[in-house]
Amino acid sequence: MEVSDGADYTGIDVCGVGNIPNLEVSKKKRRSKLRKIWQTKEWRDAVKKYIQEHGGKCQWCGKTDALTVHHLYRSAYGMDIYIQLSPSQNIILCRSCHFQLHRGKDRCKCGKYKPMEVEKCWDCLCDETPELKEKMKYVKEQKRKEQKEFRRQQYLKAKKWKKDHPNTKKLNTNKTNGM
Repeated sequence: MEVSDGADYTGIDVCGVGNIPNLEVSKKKRRSKLRKIWQTKEWRDAVKKYIQEHGGKCQWCGKTDALTVHHLYRSAYGMDIYIQLSPSQNIILCRSCHFQLHRGKDRCKCGKYKPMEVEKCWDCLCDETPELKEKMKYVKEQKRKEQKEFRRQQYLKAKKWKKDHPNTKKLNTNKTNGM
């Protein structure tokens, strides 16, 4: 069912509230409309101008290549508003930071990526909390030992199988003869 806001709805009444939007269809329609905008010369010129006027570098990492403009608010997705790039509704990001942003990441003060929900990245948290750092060092060492033991057990298992099946021929993996 098509509603005036342009979103497709599932037709399911949720707890008497009304129809819920089919988010996957809405996202596809929104991206389809945006691709049409992104392909216009007007859009490319607006982005180029905006980047030049606002520092010409990524606002997260400072890189100056592969820059793009990210709209902070979804309400800015109308054609007229979308091309009018305003500093209050957009940020300049390089390709890798823009990708991380869409994955739900943010930049920590140290420059590494962190989930948006937390204040600090794992490394900063460990640096500030020595006991956590020690605990993680211990956990990593234990994991390394477990992996080493697992590999040793696999080796012994294969060695035992080989001993129990002496007549099994080896596969010819030599590619030099063209076989």
